[in-house]
Amino acid sequence: MCWLAAVWFVAPYFGPDKLAQAYLIAAAILVSGVLQFAIQLPMLARLGFRFDFNWSASRHACGQVVRAMLPITLGMAVTQLNTLMDSLIAWGLSAPPDATRTVAWLGHAVEYPMQIGAVSAIYYGERFYHCRSVCWAWRSPR
Repeated sequence: MCWLAAVWFVAPYFGPDKLAQAYLIAAAILVSGVLQFAIQLPMLARLGFRFDFNWSASRHACGQVVRAMLPITLGMAVTQLNTLMDSLIAWGLSAPPDATRTVAWLGHAVEYPMQIGAVSAIYYGERFYHCRSVCWAWRSPR
């Protein structure tokens, strides 16, 4: 949500300076990661969690967590691969910004089916979908 807000509300103030916009988005992503970590600390403190770097004491519990995460990780990989394939297909079917609207390797007989920016639209749509899913899961009763 943090970096989407930066893209939608703050980046337009930088106008045509694309490098400044890229730095803004990179900083927003960094802030998002820090906030994602920091928002968990109060609840962890209330539950009595403390950081302990004793590997031998936590080895068994870490193995249990990894074994429990494996099916979830494989299931979520499908979503990531789907997003990657959507982006690659959109990239291949989008007209390049400096070319004509027709596909050169098909003898300029066929127009590109997607407009410039289709890859970005798919990417931001996926991010918005994930944010919406997380917010919905966070508000649902436990």
